[in-house]
Amino acid sequence: MIKKFKQIQDESNKKYIESIVGFDGTELLFASGYKLTIKLSSIKITRDHPHGYSYAFNLFAPDVNGNPTLRVLATDNAHAPIDIKHPHDHWHDTKYGPGGFVPIGVENARSIEMKSIEHHIGKFIQESELLLKKLGLSMEIIDMNN
Repeated sequence: MIKKFKQIQDESNKKYIESIVGFDGTELLFASGYKLTIKLSSIKITRDHPHGYSYAFNLFAPDVNGNPTLRVLATDNAHAPIDIKHPHDHWHDTKYGPGGFVPIGVENARSIEMKSIEHHIGKFIQESELLLKKLGLSMEIIDMNN
């Protein structure tokens, strides 16, 4: 009986992980020219990646040619931030130019504690929307790629 329950639990967890990883490759292009990207994969649990995910969520602003290439908000776990060795989860806040109104890139990484990957995706999308709203830009999605 316990073995069967464990098998059901494992299969349910596998489907859940597959659905979360299904966000990998998602790109949202906003009418304002900004682009949000999600890279997400399931990996072996390690000291640096205790939750078993490798991820990079980015918000890009358009460059002078209108191509969304300037990273203005980001979170990932590709490397350890300066302030801590383990785990690698970190956040890059928006860096503003003179006057504090125009995003010009991202700040140095600061370590964060990630509650869950779904919460983290939601927080990143929410922070991206807040930035667009702060800049007075449209949050209308004109293209979605996955």
